[in-house]
Formats: sequence, C-alpha cells, structure tokens
Amino acid sequence: MHTVFALLFIVNAVALYFMLTFGVEIDWTMVGNSIDTDQCETAELLHLSLLHYLPFLGIIPAVWF
Repeated sequence: MHTVFALLFIVNAVALYFMLTFGVEIDWTMVGNSIDTDQCETAELLHLSLLHYLPFLGIIPAVWF
C-alpha cells in the first residue's frame, strides 16, 4: 500500500506541473495522448522547472508517508 501512495504522490506532482505550466486540465484523453507520445515530444514538454515540483510535492511526501 505504501508503494501505491508513493507512486500517486509522484504522479500527482508531475500532473500538477503540467496543469500549472501549460494551463491544461488532465482528463482520460490527455492520459491516452501522453502514452502515445514519442521521445521528441516528451523532451519538448519537460523543463528544469519540473525539478521544483518533483522533489517537494512528489519524492519527499512519498518517502515521508
């Protein structure tokens, strides 16, 4: 159960990054599109500002919980 919650914290941090950075709402269509992307599209969407969200809203709560 701990692993599930840890994974949810990390996924939530990444989703929050995309929602606040690009001003989008994530629905099932967006999740499907994220699975269909290639490496070039993924590289264009990732930025160093993700490193602000991931540790503080993803990794630290996942380890603490």
